[in-house]
Amino acid sequence: MPGFRFGLSTVLLVRQRCLEQRQIELADAVARLRQVASEKAAIEERIRQHRQRCRAVVVPGRLDVAALRAASQFEAAQTEHVAALDSQHRQLSAEIEHLRDAVVDADRQLRAIEKLREQRYREHLADQRRAEQRQLDESALRNGASAG
Repeated sequence: MPGFRFGLSTVLLVRQRCLEQRQIELADAVARLRQVASEKAAIEERIRQHRQRCRAVVVPGRLDVAALRAASQFEAAQTEHVAALDSQHRQLSAEIEHLRDAVVDADRQLRAIEKLREQRYREHLADQRRAEQRQLDESALRNGASAG
């Protein structure tokens, strides 16, 4: 009897590669999300430090309008950047959720093909055992007929 050959091995390979690709895409999106979070934290820290410096240089009874305007513009620009990063963070979070679903689906499809492959392999082994048993039975019948 010939060795086991799974007729859907190409499909199995495609499913494996699909799962790997989805996992890579998910890892990339998670890395981008971390980068956005890190960038946002750095900007928020710059804003905090800028506010501390502004408080430290304030002299009671004296108002530097140009410095206040510059500080206000800096903070407005940084706050706008933080808002843009928040938007990007929300988009990436949605993308990650979608990619997680895609990984789960690809994994489910791969497991289904693997389960079918295992089932077919067990059937192949059972067929092989039956063929071997049939040969033994035929051999025993021939030996019994020639002895008797």
